Amino acid sequence: RPRSPSPTEKGQLILMDSISSDQIGRRAKSRSKAARAQRTGKVLAAAFEPPKGRNDISVDRFRVDSNDETGVVAKIASAEFNGEFYGWYMLTVRDVERAACSVRLSPTASNPYHADILYPENEGVEGIHRFRHLAQRLASTARLKPWPEGNQEENGR
Repeated sequence: RPRSPSPTEKGQLILMDSISSDQIGRRAKSRSKAARAQRTGKVLAAAFEPPKGRNDISVDRFRVDSNDETGVVAKIASAEFNGEFYGWYMLTVRDVERAACSVRLSPTASNPYHADILYPENEGVEGIHRFRHLAQRLASTARLKPWPEGNQEENGR
């Protein structure tokens, strides 16, 4: 199967045909929201709404064929958020594409797994409503992957 570009190829758009089953994870930074998602199986749309004035959100990328990446990325995320990290809201690249968005690799010096979900360019009030709608579509397919793996309470939190 064709592979995606390596994490060092900054700015590369990921093509759905080549890695549609690869995982994209939006970091869960709120203990209460992660606990709610774990309890109900539902992710809040706010987790996928871009910051005001932007049309992208940061995510981590996980290749389907690599089981070693989760622990490495979790250490990066935990360090970046001073331990306030509770897992990821997981999607596939295919889920993102089906929501009319795209994925761009954007590795950083501290996180070679960093990527962005790109929303279509929209302006004004109509664009804000469209972003909310797309965020809802993403959230409806996302599932929490808690960290540490298993129950959140195992982390003593």
